[in-house]
Amino acid sequence: MKFSFVFVNIFRVFRMRQELKFVLIWWRYLVLLVTPIVLLPLPIFLNSSESRCAYMMILMAIYWVTEALPLGVTALIPVVLAPALGIMQSKIICPYYFKSVNMLFIGGLIMAVCIEKWKLHKRIALRVLLLVGTSARWLMLGFMLPTWFLSMWISNTATTAMMSPMAYAVLEQMQKTKLQLATKRKPCSSIKETDIDVCDDDKNPTERAKNESDEPPSDFDQVDMNDIKDPEMERLYKSMLLSIAYAANTGGIATLTGTGPNLVLKGQLDQLFDGDSGITFASWMAFCLPISVLMFTFCWLWLQVLFMGFKRTFTGFCDPRHSDPAVHGIVQREYDELGSMTWPQIASLAMFTFLAILWFTRSPEFYTGWGDMFPEGYVDDATAAIFVAVLLFCVPAFLPCTKGKGSSPPQPLLDWETVSLRLPWDIVLLLGGGFALAAASQKSGLSELIGRRLSGLGALPPWFIVLVICALIATLTEITSNTATATLMMPILSDLAIFVNVHPIYLMFPAAVSASFAFMLPVATPPNAIVFSSGHLRIKDMAKAGFLMNLAAIICVTLAVNTWGYQYFDLGTLPPWMLKNVTEVSSTVTTSTTI
Repeated sequence: MKFSFVFVNIFRVFRMRQELKFVLIWWRYLVLLVTPIVLLPLPIFLNSSESRCAYMMILMAIYWVTEALPLGVTALIPVVLAPALGIMQSKIICPYYFKSVNMLFIGGLIMAVCIEKWKLHKRIALRVLLLVGTSARWLMLGFMLPTWFLSMWISNTATTAMMSPMAYAVLEQMQKTKLQLATKRKPCSSIKETDIDVCDDDKNPTERAKNESDEPPSDFDQVDMNDIKDPEMERLYKSMLLSIAYAANTGGIATLTGTGPNLVLKGQLDQLFDGDSGITFASWMAFCLPISVLMFTFCWLWLQVLFMGFKRTFTGFCDPRHSDPAVHGIVQREYDELGSMTWPQIASLAMFTFLAILWFTRSPEFYTGWGDMFPEGYVDDATAAIFVAVLLFCVPAFLPCTKGKGSSPPQPLLDWETVSLRLPWDIVLLLGGGFALAAASQKSGLSELIGRRLSGLGALPPWFIVLVICALIATLTEITSNTATATLMMPILSDLAIFVNVHPIYLMFPAAVSASFAFMLPVATPPNAIVFSSGHLRIKDMAKAGFLMNLAAIICVTLAVNTWGYQYFDLGTLPPWMLKNVTEVSSTVTTSTTI
């Protein structure tokens, strides 16, 4: 009997393992199949426009969180379900996928592809590293500055992917230098013949760093740096890699085209304000650049305190900036290998500068811009972005006088094959799907229903509502796409603003910015995942560093919207269209109370 009992239990455990293995292998297909079936009671039994739209929204939210389907494919669901569920006609919902904001995003991405193709971003990054310094404190700043700046204009994923290998090379050189100095302290009789150059006191460190690249690799050079357990170097690895990821995340919020949630917000506000939301490239930077700078500075100091100690952080600002000639030599060699600036790099930089000038001078509020020469609403930031994007296909990559280039037809700075391969079409579709979902939510009355249910928040102080929203968004974006999070929340917050009688920008702007502040988990953003894959970081390290970053970001955004943001956007004055809606809502509530 005992043997039979044991055998049955073993069989049950084995079967449970087999079933668990099946679920782990096929879980995506199970989510795809089971989710729409489980949610069917919403459109069948409730059978209202709000419940049908809720079915579509919850289905898309689950697919986005689990990534059972690619993000861009999930974003196409409204094209099918909105007409099928009787929410919106197909000819009405499809144009949302290529609104003006989408074209602005595409134009900015094409400019970024050109910069990446000709390695202009690498030249900028290496030059900053040479200028800032190679001691630990200044080296971190040297990695953070170009990452932060470039993430404003090109993909933060591409920026992190470019900067991370540089960080590995520099940190490995620092580790080798440290071992060499330790070896140098030994008596020369104990040093092998292959290491005789380490004891050569007649050579200065700069010459040795220069000559290292000309010598064949020794046994020391073949040592795997991951096998060297040095607590100080491990802390340095962690701080440098996290600084790159966090700088990429904070840089993306500074410009309108820096990251997806920024454009989601602009698209939603343009719909609310009938194209006149007041959100331009210049006004965005006026609000968000100070937040980005504050978070950048806090990140630099916080990572030093966490991994280098409080005392060392605030007592070593006068230390020499170039304390490691070998590291300086490795960065200098990388920069020298690029050679002098080529014509494609000069032309790309000129086009980038031209685009930035067009964006800043379109409609500045303190003088007449070039956009004011056209009828109101005829041109916007997308006009400038696409204009420069078209020019990139017209400007030749090589001048006729260039040696060896006169006999063949000149190629442009960009070709469509390069753009089609590097452009993130899934994000373009994700933006469009967000606008389509928001339109369906407003058309069906779902966002109004949710806003009415949340209207009890109006009893709380407005600043506290903003604080709660920022905390909620920052938490959600740790486990799902920041663009998808913003897409789901923006229509709800726009209606909530009406019910609690505050300006929509007051709630929506902080939410959009908070969607980019995901510092705690590797899956939160691509930069986090890239640096985590190095093997030098554990989830515990990222969570420990990221928690205070998240907290500081929430407080910073809440303070920003209640200080300079409140004054700049005149958030104390409700827009005319909203005054009418507030009156209607008040009448409805009064009638319901009377009944």
